[in-house]
Amino acid sequence: MLHNSRHLNDLDLSITILSCPRRHMLLDYVNREAEHDPHDKTKPKCHPLTRERVQHEIVQWVKNNKKPSESILWVYGPEKEGKSAISRSVAEREDMKDIFWGFYAFSRYASVDTLVPTLAHQLSFHVPGMKQYITSAIDEDCRIFTKSVERQLQDLIIQPLQNCFKHDNSKPQKLGCIIIDALDGCVVPGVQCCII
Repeated sequence: MLHNSRHLNDLDLSITILSCPRRHMLLDYVNREAEHDPHDKTKPKCHPLTRERVQHEIVQWVKNNKKPSESILWVYGPEKEGKSAISRSVAEREDMKDIFWGFYAFSRYASVDTLVPTLAHQLSFHVPGMKQYITSAIDEDCRIFTKSVERQLQDLIIQPLQNCFKHDNSKPQKLGCIIIDALDGCVVPGVQCCII
């Protein structure tokens, strides 16, 4: 018999019902391929001592930006010019350690379906108090992962962050950075605008 399970016998019909807390449902929708793993040597990063200026400018923008109306920095350029390498290198910088909250890279393995759960999972580790609010949102609507990206963003990221800032005694820092790489790889109509 499986751990945390009940076994029912009724009229020679055997059914095993697994009891699994809903907060673990989030892991079913997390895309590990889209996350940033500093130990993964197969993903592009800047060579040491290259692109230092642009990395520094991005970090300074993140740290000094106080205007909510200017809360998005869009790094753009021709295809295959190193934007992904820059984004991964910025995520690993020592001066980003306390403000880096999450990373998602669109690719053929990373679709919009896993964007919000993956970021919510990362935020639950980087923002004090976030895990309990995300768990509550899943408990309130266990089908949240089948809802629109807009609804998932609201219920799993925006509202939990607002609750952390409002109610949590640990007073999470208000400065945080989420890096989304290759947004042009998201081909679902209208979703790019929703994310932005």
